[in-house]
Amino acid sequence: MEPLPTNEFLKKLGFVGGNPFSETQAEEEDNLSKYFVDLPAFYKILDMDTGKPKSSILGADRGCGKSANRKNVERWLLQGPADKSSKGKWAWKSPVLVIPYTDFSRLRASVNDDFSKLHPEHHVDSILWLGVASLVEFVEKNWNKIRNQELGEWDLARLGYFFAHYSERWGGSNNSKTPESVNKAQNSIEFFQVCILHSSQAEKISTGGSSGLLKGFTEVALALGYKSVVVLVDGVDEIDITANKPELSALILKPLISERVLMQMNGLTFKFFLPNQVIGFLEEIPETRLGERIKSHEIIWNEQAIQKLLSLRLRAFSNSRLNDLAQISTPDLKDISNVLASHVANNPRNLLRLAEQVLIKAEENYKTPGIGDKNRLPRITKSILDDALSFYDEHVAPNNAYASADGPKKDATANKWRITPELHVAYKGKIITKEKLDPKEFQILQLFLERPGERLERAEIGKAVWKDKWVDKYGWVLNQTIFRLRKKIGRERIKTVRGIGYIFNVE
Repeated sequence: MEPLPTNEFLKKLGFVGGNPFSETQAEEEDNLSKYFVDLPAFYKILDMDTGKPKSSILGADRGCGKSANRKNVERWLLQGPADKSSKGKWAWKSPVLVIPYTDFSRLRASVNDDFSKLHPEHHVDSILWLGVASLVEFVEKNWNKIRNQELGEWDLARLGYFFAHYSERWGGSNNSKTPESVNKAQNSIEFFQVCILHSSQAEKISTGGSSGLLKGFTEVALALGYKSVVVLVDGVDEIDITANKPELSALILKPLISERVLMQMNGLTFKFFLPNQVIGFLEEIPETRLGERIKSHEIIWNEQAIQKLLSLRLRAFSNSRLNDLAQISTPDLKDISNVLASHVANNPRNLLRLAEQVLIKAEENYKTPGIGDKNRLPRITKSILDDALSFYDEHVAPNNAYASADGPKKDATANKWRITPELHVAYKGKIITKEKLDPKEFQILQLFLERPGERLERAEIGKAVWKDKWVDKYGWVLNQTIFRLRKKIGRERIKTVRGIGYIFNVE
């Protein structure tokens, strides 16, 4: 891995705020709002156009900003629109209880990573542990308001039940000096103790299943002053055992999304942030039926948006001194932003990787002995840009987040072919597909690339791709998938061996 540009060199270029391209993970971005590009899908997932919050899914190709959108949805829900003239209606009334459901360690432990055993209750259990922690914090911060609210005995009992069963801090609390009524509670600690004292009266809500528990939690959150509860589900594809298996991510979410009551509960809204590949597998599961149960939106970047992202990054890290790399390039690179934007297949993460390579190559050139006075102002030249583009094409663009653990075979023949992170197909370095691959097409082509020139039997392909669902009499499904794949990569690439299978022609 090449060394990152030094702070000294970055400052010479004008980046007083550090490396504008070093972070490619939204979770590690401290000032994301400064360079967030709000594409149409962002407003749709916020329900700004409808004015009526609903559970929905935001899909994106890998590296196209699903987690960045999740973080900004969270910020908007908590703070409201930064710009009062923002597009559409503001559908959310403050305060909103936002529960980021991004940690699945408790869920995994509950079934020992056997996700076929998952039920909605397992998800609700994890969500409640996160939600109760937020509820406790809310009570502590707003105690002076809450102490004057009139809460019914049933609300107190349910609050106590959740504090006792879903909080390590308050579970099992038993103080003989606990006041018997909320009116006598002098602080939030005594309030929690009073609630837990009444918790036994609410034990019956545990018999209501996942929907009963989450309904009860939502109602007590509203009783405390929240206007709505929103669960933001993100990162299910980034667990160590799901990173290369979108079908496994879909299996994890299946019991949650298929629970219609949870997706349509008053006061409670789910927002899922998922890779398109995971959504593709969810659409194949009869129990989820996304089109009927929950609407999905897609983040779609174009070159104009990519250039805007580049400009915002430059401004944020240079204290508004720079907004175009052409400002620190030689005169023959006036269109450098266009070159970068057109080279990354509308993928913002790839833009950051390519732009960082430009800075790395620029520093290498700057430090090369014999080039000239080191006090000169560094500049990006045509040769620097060409070196960065070559490095990107060879080392960055071929990486596929959903490649198998072993990956395609690394022989010279197979390396002429690759599948990009956006699920397009490249041959000899050039993208040859206008449409991206769907999940099954991806799996079949990957299988071909792993065994170039070999004859693959139909049943072998079917079992590898459709697993236990494969039955020979449904071979027409394979026929249709091969037909679509041929349309995208060229009919001559896949040779039919009549009555047996197929051979992939790599030349």
